Amino acid sequence: MHLKVKHIFIICALVLVLATVVLSALNANYVRNANLHRATMITSALIQIHNTYVHTFNHQSQQSKENFTIRQGQFDLTLAPTPPTDPYYELTSAPISLSPYNFNLMARDLLIHGHIIAASYFAPTHQWLTITARLDRTPVWDNVIPIFLVEFTAMLIIWVCFLLFYHYTLPQEVMDLLVGDLRSQRRNDQLIKNLRDHLQTYINERTIMITALAHDIKTPLTEAMLRLELLDDETTSAPIREKLEHIDNIVRSSLEYARQPDRIRKARTEVVSLIESVVDRYRDTDFEVVFTPYVGQFTMMVEVQLFKRMLVNLIENARKYATTCQIIVNQPSPHTLEIICQDDGPGVPDEFLGLIAVPYFRADQARTSDKGGSGLGLAIVNKIVELHHGTMSFENQPGGGFCVTVHLDQRKQKRLSKTEKLGKEANLPGPR
Repeated sequence: MHLKVKHIFIICALVLVLATVVLSALNANYVRNANLHRATMITSALIQIHNTYVHTFNHQSQQSKENFTIRQGQFDLTLAPTPPTDPYYELTSAPISLSPYNFNLMARDLLIHGHIIAASYFAPTHQWLTITARLDRTPVWDNVIPIFLVEFTAMLIIWVCFLLFYHYTLPQEVMDLLVGDLRSQRRNDQLIKNLRDHLQTYINERTIMITALAHDIKTPLTEAMLRLELLDDETTSAPIREKLEHIDNIVRSSLEYARQPDRIRKARTEVVSLIESVVDRYRDTDFEVVFTPYVGQFTMMVEVQLFKRMLVNLIENARKYATTCQIIVNQPSPHTLEIICQDDGPGVPDEFLGLIAVPYFRADQARTSDKGGSGLGLAIVNKIVELHHGTMSFENQPGGGFCVTVHLDQRKQKRLSKTEKLGKEANLPGPR
C-alpha cells in the first residue's frame, strides 16, 4: 500500500490528539501534586503560627487580652470570646506536634475545600484563638488548550518544513509514492472526459442518422403504398403490400426507438387501470389476451403513451408466435409492481435470452423471420422500462412458452427522477 500525504496527515492528527491527552494527563498530575505540596506547607505553617501565639499567651499575665483580627498572608488570626461558627479543628492551648495522620488529614481537607480553620480555647481568659488558612488552588485541566495549541503549532511547523525540504530533496519516485502523481491523475481525468464526449457525440450522430434515414424512407414508402392502392390485381398487390407494411413497421419502430428522453413528460397515473385499458383493445380480436391483476390499484409517475406502447409491444410480440397471452400484475412490496407477460409460444433458446432486447437482434432459430417485425419490439420495451427506472427479465417457462417480467419501483423512480433534472440521460442501445 502506497503511503499518501493524506495518510501522513491522518497519522499526524492522531499523534497530535494522543500527545495532547498524554501531556494533559501528566500536567494534571503535576498540578495536583503541586497543590498537595502547597497544602502541606501551609498546614505546617499554621501549626507553627499556632504554637508561637500559644507560647506567647501562656507567658503573659492571666488577664484577658484585647480582642484582635490580623491577616498575615494566607492566614487570618482572630482572638475573640466566642468560637468560630464554621467547622474547625480544635487544638490545645499549649504548643502541639500533630501525628502524621492528623497532619495529612488537615492538609487533604485544605486541598479539597481551599481553606481550614483551627481554634484553641484559653480557659483563664475565656477567649478563643482562631487561625484560618487559605489555599489558592491551581485548576488541574486549565492547560489543556494551551498544550494543544503549542503541539499543533509545532506539528504545523514540522509539516511545512517536511513538505518544503523533501519536495526539493527526495527523488521523484519517492514523492510520487507520498503525494501521488497528480499530473498523471489529471491526464487520466482528461482522457475519461474526452472519451465520454466522443461516446456522446457518437450516440447523438447515431440517433440523427436513424431518424434521418427513417424520415427519408417514409416519404417514398408512403407514395409507393398509395400507388399500390390503385392496382386492380389483388393477387399481385397483396404480397407487395405486406412487404411495404413490414418496411413501414421498421421505419416507425426506428423513429420510436430514436425518441429523445428529454421530450418525455411523466404524469401521476393509476397503472393497473391503464394496463386493463390496453388489454381491452384485444377483446374483439382473434388473439386471446387474459388480464389477471392481483392488486387493486398502483399509482406512479409514467409517460402514458410510452407505457401503452410498451404493453402493446409485449402483446404484439406474443401474438406473432403464440395463440394466447396472459398479462399478470403483482405487487411484491408496497412500493414495487411486477407486470408479467406470458405466452404459449415456442420460447427462445437460453443462449439468446440475454440478447433479445438488443436492437435489430432476432433469435431466428426459434422465432422465424417470416413473422415479420423490425427487431426493435423488445428493444423499445426495454428502453421504455429504463426510462421509468425499472428492470426487465426474460425466461422460458418449464411447460413451454415465453415470459417477460417488468419490475417497477416507486422509491427508485423518485430517487432517480431528481437526477433527471440535472442532465439528459444517454440514449444508449440495448440493456444496461
